[in-house]
Amino acid sequence: MKAKERYRLTLLEYLMNPNNSPLNRSRLAQEVLGISQKRLYDHFSGEEITEIQQEALEMRRSRFARHLMQLDDALFKRALSGDMAAARLAYERFEGKIKRRRR
Repeated sequence: MKAKERYRLTLLEYLMNPNNSPLNRSRLAQEVLGISQKRLYDHFSGEEITEIQQEALEMRRSRFARHLMQLDDALFKRALSGDMAAARLAYERFEGKIKRRRR
């Protein structure tokens, strides 16, 4: 396996894990791959690194999809049983109009 592919897989593995701290690119290179930032850019363009980060984010989100469906089901059940706050939240959530509370 070529170094670029090995580095790509290592980055994906690190970035997919929600227990890992978010790191800037310099620290990703140094702490995760054990190389300098310059060597990172010898292997990847900035756009390729962004694509790897986006792919990892999508993979992280897909892990939670089933749990989010269960939450949606529970919200609907509460709304259907007459819970007006749940009904309002369900409408807002599925209309894409969730309001953030001010502190």
